[in-house]
Amino acid sequence: MITNSPSVGPGATPGPDPRRNRAAGAAIPAAFAPSDRISTDRADRVREALANTPAVRAETVQRAGALAVDPNYPPLQIIERVARLLADSQDMSEDKD
Repeated sequence: MITNSPSVGPGATPGPDPRRNRAAGAAIPAAFAPSDRISTDRADRVREALANTPAVRAETVQRAGALAVDPNYPPLQIIERVARLLADSQDMSEDKD
């Protein structure tokens, strides 16, 4: 039986799940045996990084302010593309299905 392997993330590939061995009494390899301890190091580092991230980034607010008063932003080409996409899109409010 092929199921998702316990590995998660880039490069993880589906394969037989060693935790689901059908042979009665088959030993689970030590690398896959459940542990009584859990490591929260990564979660703690993420929480710390979030706590140290400013809620407002001054440089981003400054850039947004400059763009808001720029008469050439957004460029006419972008406005025309968005207008074309909207004109070509189906009006879902009139869909009777």
